[in-house]
Amino acid sequence: MRFTEKPGVIIACLDSITISTIINTFTIIGYFTYLSLMIDSHFYSIFYWLQE
Repeated sequence: MRFTEKPGVIIACLDSITISTIINTFTIIGYFTYLSLMIDSHFYSIFYWLQE
């Protein structure tokens, strides 16, 4: 039983690390996507204003 319990503990630890890493990665990606969208909208508004 001990032999089967240890891999489970290792997998659980890996799962928590991967979950936190995935959450952090998505947070960073979402933040940069938000920044790029903001920059794009500002750029397009300036570009549109210059064309008038």
